[in-house]
Amino acid sequence: MIAPLSMRMLVCALPATAALLAAQTSRPERTAPPRSPAVESATHDVLDAVRALRVEARAVAAGEQPPRSRADFAESFPITSPREAAGGKLLLRADRDPYVDAYVRWQLTSYEPLLPELIDPAFARWIATLPEYADNPRADERLVREMMTIAQAGALSESDQAEISERLETLAARTSDARRLNEPARQLREWIEKQVEGDRARRLLLALEQVASLADSGWSVREIKGDVERLIEASARDESFTADDRRRVVERAGELISIQRLFLASARIDGGALSVEFDDAAIYDFEVRRWARLLEEGD
Repeated sequence: MIAPLSMRMLVCALPATAALLAAQTSRPERTAPPRSPAVESATHDVLDAVRALRVEARAVAAGEQPPRSRADFAESFPITSPREAAGGKLLLRADRDPYVDAYVRWQLTSYEPLLPELIDPAFARWIATLPEYADNPRADERLVREMMTIAQAGALSESDQAEISERLETLAARTSDARRLNEPARQLREWIEKQVEGDRARRLLLALEQVASLADSGWSVREIKGDVERLIEASARDESFTADDRRRVVERAGELISIQRLFLASARIDGGALSVEFDDAAIYDFEVRRWARLLEEGD
């Protein structure tokens, strides 16, 4: 058993304890170092730019003004340096509306922003915040079912043919509008890809994010999956592509297997009947296994 402290020892300890508590209480609080006037000014300027871009994005989405064909907002809305202020804003969602978010962040790239250094987990979290694509109208489940039913019915009356032709024209216009709305999100990802061009692991994770975003929205992923496979083949021969890089890529690819959406690839009236073709936006288990095998062979 531990013997209790003697009264003398306790009395001696009290002054020291009190002095320690007093020192801790009187210790000044730590405060962040003040930002330089240049940084403060740049931060305010970027916030003003973001507000202006939100207004512009909503006007473009409503068809009240034409969209920009490239990231050139900085030419009409100059801000002071440093460029880090714009870089920091790129890491955060700019708006709850995915289109506005994409438009704002895409146009912020016109300031040639400097991104902060990101460790791998932070980079993964950042690309997970990238704006979603607008849904492909051709992937609407009700539309897909209706087109299947009509195609199976065979010959159509002239009035039915006219009605379906009109629906297909409307669908083509809606699909074109959706593609237009997706342009800022696509160009933002292209800009990020250029920033990580020398890092195959991050390029692959970004490409897989692109696959997930497109598939979730019902757009074809055939082309981007080809890009993923070519990157994996190149990475397998790259000695700087570490075992941890391989693990992260395979794990991320495996998370996408459950994504699958069917969409109407083509439809036309042919010989008095509706002729349709469907495609799917998906990553399959056999594809992930092949990618993992390619990476293992290069290990």
